[in-house]
Amino acid sequence: MTLRLHYNENTAGCSPAVIHALRELTPMDLATYEDDGRWTTDVGRLLGIPASSLLLTNGLDEGILLAAQLASLESRMHFEAIVVEPAFEMYADVVRTTGGDVVRVMPGPDFAFDPARVLERATDRTRLVFLCDPNNPTGRGIARADIDAIAGALPNAIVFVDEAYADFSGRTLIGTDLANRPNVVVGRTFAKAHGLAALRVGALVASAAMIERLRGLALPYRINLAAAVALRAAL
Repeated sequence: MTLRLHYNENTAGCSPAVIHALRELTPMDLATYEDDGRWTTDVGRLLGIPASSLLLTNGLDEGILLAAQLASLESRMHFEAIVVEPAFEMYADVVRTTGGDVVRVMPGPDFAFDPARVLERATDRTRLVFLCDPNNPTGRGIARADIDAIAGALPNAIVFVDEAYADFSGRTLIGTDLANRPNVVVGRTFAKAHGLAALRVGALVASAAMIERLRGLALPYRINLAAAVALRAAL
């Protein structure tokens, strides 16, 4: 087997429960359009949050794109997005494709996260801040107080907290008051810990008002039935 370390693929594969659930699908299941409403309710219950605070996405990449689209759409000027390095390259890619400028912030000594460096680079054009906790590729974490401080200091910016590796760190903003701040969005992927990379399923968690704004930009039927069934079985 080839190990593509930069993809962080789960070399153990998915749960046997996922394979069983996929095998239970019928020809008619695949022949009809599926509304994601019931899957959102199921996944929200499993994550311990209301469906109104959850948006399932076609991989976390779609969620990252939706955040950039919202920042671009709601900004009345050419917007800027802060990316703390080293970072997942998708952040900069979606900012550029939505017409924004990328503002790169270098980490502190030993790659430690320094909120002061983020705020120093913020301007009146800052509409999006990407934070990754724990960071990919350094593994360094971000203190909840630092995220809170940035969200409070930049109320006009979406603070996107990428928790792709939260399953390994054992901590998450989901279920906390911080996840319900008006400008905070938490991104999750089920590709890593749950071995569902090929099925493309992720999630955004935020206040109901923020999710409604993001949902207005999302395409219908973006979560295929196999991904939804697999996700519920995995969780």
